[in-house]
Amino acid sequence: MLAMSRRLRTVHRITGLQVLVFRALWAHNIPLVVTGADKRLRASWSPEGLAKLYGEHNVTVLDSRHSRPRKTTAREFFEELSRDDREYEIKLKDWPPSSSFKEDLPNHFHDFMQAVPMPFYTRDDGFENVTTHFPSPPPKGKSFKPDIGPKEYGANCPKDGNGSTCLHLDVTSAVNILVWSARTAEQNGGALWHIFAPEDSEKIRTYLCLRRDGTSPTDPIHEQATYLTPAMLEDLRNIGVVPYEIRQRPGETVFIPAGCAHQVACDFLCIEGIVQSAKITGELRKGGAQDLLQLDTMLWHAWHSLCLQLEQIRAKPQVPTPTGSTLKRKQSRQKTSARNDQHRRKLRRVVDAIDFSAPLSNVYKCLHPQCEGLDRGFKTLDAIYSHLWALSLLTE
Repeated sequence: MLAMSRRLRTVHRITGLQVLVFRALWAHNIPLVVTGADKRLRASWSPEGLAKLYGEHNVTVLDSRHSRPRKTTAREFFEELSRDDREYEIKLKDWPPSSSFKEDLPNHFHDFMQAVPMPFYTRDDGFENVTTHFPSPPPKGKSFKPDIGPKEYGANCPKDGNGSTCLHLDVTSAVNILVWSARTAEQNGGALWHIFAPEDSEKIRTYLCLRRDGTSPTDPIHEQATYLTPAMLEDLRNIGVVPYEIRQRPGETVFIPAGCAHQVACDFLCIEGIVQSAKITGELRKGGAQDLLQLDTMLWHAWHSLCLQLEQIRAKPQVPTPTGSTLKRKQSRQKTSARNDQHRRKLRRVVDAIDFSAPLSNVYKCLHPQCEGLDRGFKTLDAIYSHLWALSLLTE
């Protein structure tokens, strides 16, 4: 049974062009990696590049030397992140925290949207991204659309071997592009992910509760306070819970379906993940958490948007799709028409060479049956030969 579980946890790496493969895996809540985003990124995503453009922004940083988050500037954080001699851990999470990435970091927002794979799901205007259908605010009005990303996340690898992000569940599906990694980390893949299938969540909860002797009333996954160590992962394997282990390299994109517990994202709400999103929303609501996603409102606006678009489609005149034989006849007519136009232009040049004012005694007459009885002549032999050649083309 365990061997079978290991085989089912194969990590698939595909390109952005393999859309059908993506849909097949995504429909079964299987996380995967899409390569090639680095080839489409144009902006500088290095700490130096971000500090240069947004260094004056105020940020809140988690620092292992302090029990509480500390305030600093983006420039100071990225300078610390670039240092190799730092003995402590720092982390910048969900930046900007309360404002729009599009408004605060416009250049990098557009760069991200141009590079993110599977844009029909992940872009802010992707048709299959349910959040796309949320209505726009009136001019100078405030938007009530939930802010689900993108967000910037930066951290260094902790010295104790634990991850920079504890085990948790996202309400929506998530896409995470690794845009930069220090050279020392690139040799090991840049980022290590452990992602669990949705059906494993209850087993993980039970395991974590048993480790606590059942004393904590909070959900051990939603409180985001546990990082699964190698020993804990081995315990879970012994009860049949095997994660997808992904070593993400710079330029690669990790797709995480809604409902998959994971540790180490821009989020998006897709049709395939709605059931899991609703389930997690209900779990968080029981714990007293604020409903930031507004799933019911999202779904209502998506339904309303699709109804309006359907009405517009029905209102348009339906042009029948041409068959193969119809297209061939059209192409044939176009070719014949183009050829006749060329013949007429040549004939027009020949006719222009005729001198209708000259006496017939001073010109050559055409002896072709079609010209018999016509009162016209040609000044030169070349003209009459060209005329006869044009007649031969028209009578083919």
